[in-house]
Amino acid sequence: WSTGLDALGSIGCGVKLYFVLLKMVGFVFVLMSVIAMPNLVWFSMGAMVEHPNPVLNSLGSLTIGNIGWCPASGCNSLEDFALRCLTEAATPQTCEVAVKDIAVWVSILDGIAVILFILFGVIFRYYIIPVEAMKQCARKVSLSQYSVMVTGLPECLQGEEATNHIWTVFNGGLFNQPFCDMTPESPWTLVHVLRSNTPAGLGPIAKAGS
Repeated sequence: WSTGLDALGSIGCGVKLYFVLLKMVGFVFVLMSVIAMPNLVWFSMGAMVEHPNPVLNSLGSLTIGNIGWCPASGCNSLEDFALRCLTEAATPQTCEVAVKDIAVWVSILDGIAVILFILFGVIFRYYIIPVEAMKQCARKVSLSQYSVMVTGLPECLQGEEATNHIWTVFNGGLFNQPFCDMTPESPWTLVHVLRSNTPAGLGPIAKAGS
């Protein structure tokens, strides 16, 4: 849990993007829940859903099918359903707020939440992914960044002789001073000699690195 996103990025760009996606989706869902909260309140104020199972009845009370109250005489026509009150009232004439008065706002809030999620997907696909990929390429560390290729070495230079020769060169043994601060703790402590697979004449390739 304490591992940061940048630390996860060292494993690979895809790994970091996965966790960035989870983090951002969680944030977007929380924001969408806040936007949709008025709708849930309006739905829960109704009494249109009646189910003997209390769990299903509670879940149903948070859906749009539960919005509104029928008058005391019941909803006996389409007009009664269309003019039903948001809260309990004896007749449609005594309603403080009718369902039809907030129907537009229910649709607007749902639309805003959907548009927000679509915008998140577009931004993630066309901005966040390319930016993270560029960051990953910029800080990508590979063995080649800690290697030196030397061509034209004599064929007889092998193994420990190659190691000692290249270490001597970089440690300043053939010059007045070393190229850089070379110490036994330096990362340049391993020397590998690899045979070149290129056409004959280039000789072996020596790579120095940690």
